[in-house]
Amino acid sequence: MSPGNAGQAEPAGLFEVVRTPGPPDVPTRVALVLPDEPDDRRRGHGPRPPTTGPADATAPAWWTAEAEQVVMRLVREHGEVTSDHVRAAYPDVPSASGAAIGAMFKRLGRQGRLVLVAHRPSSRPEARSRVVGVWRQP
Repeated sequence: MSPGNAGQAEPAGLFEVVRTPGPPDVPTRVALVLPDEPDDRRRGHGPRPPTTGPADATAPAWWTAEAEQVVMRLVREHGEVTSDHVRAAYPDVPSASGAAIGAMFKRLGRQGRLVLVAHRPSSRPEARSRVVGVWRQP
């Protein structure tokens, strides 16, 4: 970026980089700004925004309804269900971290529709043996 472009944005992948020069004795400030996105989460392959916390667990209503049906079908068919099973049967996850899946299990547990009975290492290689909950019907 040339000095004449100070305070203007330059594209950098998912972020915009905004450089703001300060007084001579203060270094140039650099800020990363996420571009505006619609409310609906990004779907499909490709880059996704980084997770930011509890807001990522808020999934669209259509996803919640479909995923809950998948979970309840899996637990009826197999006697137990984990997030690994859900990801295999319903790969459309609305957040980069899968926080929506965990939030859904937690909600189904609070409603008394599922009970957490154990923990085990994930079978998905990309999860690097992270522990997942094992859920059953009460």
